[in-house]
Order: sequence, then C-alpha cells, then structure tokens
Amino acid sequence: DKKVEYYDGANWFALTSTMAVPQVGTTGVCNYPTTATALYQLENNLNDTCGTYNGSSPAPPTYGTGKFGTYSAVFNGTSQYFDVTSSPNNTSVISVSMWFKTTNTSASGQTLWNNGGANSGETGLFVGLYAGVIKFVTSGSGGNTDFLSSGTFNDGNWHNLVVTYNSGPFVMYIDGNSLLTGTSTRFTSGTSTKTLRFGAFSYSSFSDGYAGDIDQIRIFPSVLTSAQVTALYEETAP
Repeated sequence: DKKVEYYDGANWFALTSTMAVPQVGTTGVCNYPTTATALYQLENNLNDTCGTYNGSSPAPPTYGTGKFGTYSAVFNGTSQYFDVTSSPNNTSVISVSMWFKTTNTSASGQTLWNNGGANSGETGLFVGLYAGVIKFVTSGSGGNTDFLSSGTFNDGNWHNLVVTYNSGPFVMYIDGNSLLTGTSTRFTSGTSTKTLRFGAFSYSSFSDGYAGDIDQIRIFPSVLTSAQVTALYEETAP
C-alpha cells in the first residue's frame, strides 16, 4: 500500500510524514480526556501525576508488569492497599477509571476502590469483585443499594473499568462498553465518612482485600460521556 505503520503494543498507526516522529501518548497527561482531579500511573510509586493527592499506605502494594509504562500495582488480597488523604472523592458527582487484572475466584468482596459504602450506615460508594462479577454499592441513610454486573472479569486479562456517579444515576463501563446502569439515592450528600481507598475496604482493620493488578487510575470531578470513556479505553502510552 506504499505506507509505513508502527505498532504501539495494541494498535497499528500509519505514518503520514516522511519523518517518523515519536508518539507522545496520553497516559501521562493529567487532564485526558477532560479535566481530572488525580492520575495514578503507579510507576513504582503512589504519586499523583496531577500533583495534589499522592497516595500513602502502611502496607503499600508491590509492583509488577503494567498495562501501560513499566509497572502496575500488585495487591496480595490480605494486607495491601493505599489511601488518598484529603480525599478528592467527597462529592456526589464523580468518575473513576482504572485498569485491573485478576484471576481470583473468591466470592468474598474484593475491593477495587471505595470511600465507604459496603456497610449499612457508612455513607459512600464501593466498587469490588465477587467471584469475578463486579459489584457497585451505594450506602447512606437507611442502608445499602447493591448492583451486580453481568459477566465475569477474573480471566487474567486487563480490563478497563469506569464508574460514573451523579447524585443517584450511575453508569458502569467495561472495556469502553456500558455494562450496568441504574439509580440509587443512598449517597447524595456529597460527603463520605471514609477516605478514598484502593485495594481494600475503608475500615480501621483490613478487610475485603483485592488480589491482582491495578494500573492507570484516574479520578474526575464530573460525569464522563461515553465518548470520553472510549477515549480512555483506547489511550496510548508513549
């Protein structure tokens, strides 16, 4: 076809110039595809690329081979997690995107992220895996509202998970596709009683630990559109 292409590990791209220019990629850009609150690339650290909400933990994850870049955070399911202090998630409008990979078949709760929300009276949101099925929980006055995805996602492959929440209505996307929609009014006040935590539930003692990899966490102070979710699923590394 008289053209030259390059492969970035996921897709082929035609070079449209006589000079091959290195591709910048999007994975290190804070405000991609729209204004963001935080970005955790998890490149052997818990730093926020946006610069405001670095993670911390007395039992941090280890690091393995990432979906993007060199590393991903690896959680052992029994003790490892990290918190985001001065939580950027205390709002009733939020979107969280991440890549995860696991083969764990446990039917116990495996927390991907939460700021409370899996226990009656604990105001907040919870997203986790139960035998590969994704559960989204909103909690507040009167108890919990639980939502379960169809399909299982503990197949050992990387999956992109995006959850958007807007004072009740929510959408869960997997690999760029809308998987679950619903409405819950349990958490609408905009205030969580717990800090934002990844890899375990937000209690004083460790519980509901996630066993697997997480990479490229993004937090947004808005509800992402389906086009923006697709952009996250298709983003590229340098």
